[in-house]
Amino acid sequence: MLTGFVGVVFIALGVLEVIVRVVSPDPVELDALAFWLLSLCGGGVLVLLGGFVAPRPSWGSFTLIAVGCLGGTVATMWTVLLQVLAAAVLVMAVPRRHDGADGATRDHPPALPQRVPAERATAGFGAPS
Repeated sequence: MLTGFVGVVFIALGVLEVIVRVVSPDPVELDALAFWLLSLCGGGVLVLLGGFVAPRPSWGSFTLIAVGCLGGTVATMWTVLLQVLAAAVLVMAVPRRHDGADGATRDHPPALPQRVPAERATAGFGAPS
């Protein structure tokens, strides 16, 4: 949810900045226009891709989110709130190892129970060997 919000805000700020630059009476500087468009819109798209395209958190999705947050925060250094939100998204995107109740982790499936042959299962409990 927060990832989507930060990504959409980066894209919205990028679009607004491009509109302001194009509509202003000053001549349009293409390098400034490219900076705003690539850093904010590109960063927002990378954040959204990393947050929603990957089926589960991985280092690939974390990398997309990290690069997107970096690109978006460079262009929005004037705001403190967006920097904090981007940092929170980045911390939440770090892939974690999940230890389940059955001892399974994301890297290793749960161990299957060992089957004991019926003749060994009854040995020692009064049954003939």
